[in-house]
Amino acid sequence: MQSPERHDDTVVNRIGDNLATLQRLREKTFSQLMALTDGQLDPPTFVCLSRLVALGPLSSGALAKETGADPSRVSRQVASLVERGLVRREADPHDGRISLLGVTDAGRALAAHAREQRNTRLAHVMADWTDAERDLFGDLLDRFVAGYRTHKEDFIASLRATYRAP
Repeated sequence: MQSPERHDDTVVNRIGDNLATLQRLREKTFSQLMALTDGQLDPPTFVCLSRLVALGPLSSGALAKETGADPSRVSRQVASLVERGLVRREADPHDGRISLLGVTDAGRALAAHAREQRNTRLAHVMADWTDAERDLFGDLLDRFVAGYRTHKEDFIASLRATYRAP
């Protein structure tokens, strides 16, 4: 395996450029969705809902950690989910001082619908790919995300050092 200092700059640059382009495309798509739904469809809030569906009841702090988001932002997103009847607060059976966030039936139905819509769109994007290409892309993307997650704090520290005022 090559060290990070000995990477192929052309390939790494191509990947970086494509990730930046994908991020812009996603932001534009989400912006259009927000406009079409009068602000009802907030992707970060749906990330919270999806994690709660996948992992079961969590505290707000555990949800923030799981999503990698700022706890105050998660708190606002949870409040929106509770207000919309998609999530409910439950007492933690092990520690009554802590509230756990549980998904309601309406929340499960909405998350399932959103996942189905997302998967349909992704299948459309990859419609002309072979099964082997989709499998390989899925495997490599799993590996990339795991590596990114592992090195996220190093990236942040490097950015802080780079952009720290002299």
